[in-house]
Amino acid sequence: MKSFVAAAALGLFSFVVACGDDSETATSGGGGKGTGGAETGTGGSPSTPSSSSASSSASSSASSSASGSPTSSSQSSQSTASGEGGNGGVGAGGSGAGGGANSCGRGTGGGGEACRTPAPADRDRYVVVGHSFDAVDTDWEVLRFTQAGELEITGKHFSMGVAEDVRIAFTPDGRIGVAAQDGSVGVFSIDDNGEVTVIDANVAPDIYAASLTMSADGAHVLVGDGNTTENGGGLYRIDLDCETGEPSSAVLVADVNNAWGILDLGNGRWAVASQGGALGVENDSDVTDLCEGDPWTLISGADPFPYDGRQVGAFAASRDGSFILAGDYSSFGDQPTNLALVKVEADGLATVDDSGLELDTPYDVAISPEGDVALVASYFGDALYVVDVDASAAAPLTFREELQYDGPGATLSGKLTTIDRGSLDGYVLASELYGVRVVSFDGGGVVTDHGLLMLGEDEDNVRIPVGIGVQP
Repeated sequence: MKSFVAAAALGLFSFVVACGDDSETATSGGGGKGTGGAETGTGGSPSTPSSSSASSSASSSASSSASGSPTSSSQSSQSTASGEGGNGGVGAGGSGAGGGANSCGRGTGGGGEACRTPAPADRDRYVVVGHSFDAVDTDWEVLRFTQAGELEITGKHFSMGVAEDVRIAFTPDGRIGVAAQDGSVGVFSIDDNGEVTVIDANVAPDIYAASLTMSADGAHVLVGDGNTTENGGGLYRIDLDCETGEPSSAVLVADVNNAWGILDLGNGRWAVASQGGALGVENDSDVTDLCEGDPWTLISGADPFPYDGRQVGAFAASRDGSFILAGDYSSFGDQPTNLALVKVEADGLATVDDSGLELDTPYDVAISPEGDVALVASYFGDALYVVDVDASAAAPLTFREELQYDGPGATLSGKLTTIDRGSLDGYVLASELYGVRVVSFDGGGVVTDHGLLMLGEDEDNVRIPVGIGVQP
């Protein structure tokens, strides 16, 4: 069974330019236009350039964003200062937040009424997994993750498309989920009792989603298509109705060759894992950062895997947005696979250690809230590895050990999904061959395994989780 699953998963997906219209580097945080705003904001206070102070990923953002439509004008200027951002534009959706460092010249649309209000940070949450290797390959299952940190089977299932092994994206209120499928995207709603209603089981036919990232306000989701640009690869935007969750058709917003992953770095700046080339610029970058706008623009690129045959699987940003961990899990390259750290600086990305940390097929990664340790899912290593992180060191990544398991060890480790709010901040749910494992970052570099919830009657009747997501 392992070889079948592995082959199926691996077969899923066959410089610096100005971020705005101005060629002159800004000396203050750009106000720009808030999302949905009608007026240009004011600039912020100047400061010396520094590392990014970007906000955490969209799933951890609890700040309000405007519900108006996105701005259609190009960004005003690239901000490389770390000073306080200016005020964003004022429009029907509310006033935009300050631009600040890495703002790509626009406010975040803070203030006013958000599209969706974040759910309480402390509560029972629902977890959704797909089961595309079961006899019924369109089956999806709902689990419960309690406030006490216990993962439970609810017995609730629903039918949608054939799941791909991609993290499911939820809106901030946890009501709407967006899942990657075989050649499409599925959208569903979930109520307080864990009952699911499929809103649209076949959004964006022919998109092969390698990643899904929800906007901070839940008004739209960005989909990374892992194909080459010649075959439709790139970043697509799907809008979600703020009342019903009804999805729009998918719109290509940025050409990216093999868009395997996308991270929200805050204030309109995004990092994309790819295989060279974005927005018509051909290069050898494995990670690029882009400014969202009309049109999207390229900031820079980094090349942490300077060899052929790489495929980025593990891809996550630190809580403060100052660095990214990327892992090459391809079994087709001519070099050992490794994990690498890429610094996020005000004016672009920088690879810290060209050699990286040699690690067996790093398929996914979760970073502790403090940014000092990472949990790495090794696909063919049948393991969860603990890696110490010091972004300021010349060799920032140090292998510590394989996770000390509570019960059976990891088998065919898959995607990881995290909780980054409330008292369960730092908990990670890890999908594996036999079920879902609960792990926690406990501070001070401590990583604890809380055991595996087996899905299925026994090892001979396993229900493999394919794709996983937890309500924020």
